[in-house]
Amino acid sequence: MTSRQQLLAKVHDIADPCEELRQGFRALAADPSTPPDVQQASLGLAEAIEKVFQIAHYIMKSETSASGR
Repeated sequence: MTSRQQLLAKVHDIADPCEELRQGFRALAADPSTPPDVQQASLGLAEAIEKVFQIAHYIMKSETSASGR
């Protein structure tokens, strides 16, 4: 089984490519030439990517707090 530390390391590995994707999907969602359904889907993807990293940050923060006890 993969440990929490290993999973967080994998999140760190994908952070830069995911940030590029998040920005690209946000740009696509903001582009008026993009069809409305694709704008909405792109915005949803950008928000989902952001949420993944918010949750990973929470886990890392809680792990740091736990190790400092």
